[in-house]
Amino acid sequence: MQFLATFSLFSMAFVSAVVASDEAAFVGSCSNAALMGDKNQNYAKEGCVSSKSKGWMSSHNCVNKGGKAYLCVQGDTTTCISGSTLKQVGLENGECFN
Repeated sequence: MQFLATFSLFSMAFVSAVVASDEAAFVGSCSNAALMGDKNQNYAKEGCVSSKSKGWMSSHNCVNKGGKAYLCVQGDTTTCISGSTLKQVGLENGECFN
């Protein structure tokens, strides 16, 4: 009986952690391994264009230095963030673009 109760508590903690990570999808650190290549135009519509790169920095420093878009890799997901959301996301180690 005690094993069952422990398992249930563990399951609830795991489910809570998954839900919390979905709510804060853009908080934390990016794991970009390289700056965007010249031929990658997958995120051009959102403003992440290699010719406009300002290099790696935090999202708030990107905004403070005139950046308009921010590319962040987290696991298997790559996202180009632009607009008013950029200053609020609180990310580190992503690529900033003019």
